[in-house]
Amino acid sequence: MFAAHRRSEKLVAGLSDQQVADASGLPGRSRGHVLAHLGHSGELRAAEREFVSLRLPGPGYRPGLRHAV
Repeated sequence: MFAAHRRSEKLVAGLSDQQVADASGLPGRSRGHVLAHLGHSGELRAAEREFVSLRLPGPGYRPGLRHAV
């Protein structure tokens, strides 16, 4: 996972502002939108891991959700 993160970081570091603003493959979303989503997802996963290690409900936890699905 860390190797994949490093590869992604190198790719992103080489993007110009215009390249980040350009359209992604998703309708109505720029590459910047996609990068922001990935960043927020990574932050959420890190927080979840910390909460699990403390045996606490994570930041995305909603009581009853498991039974509603």
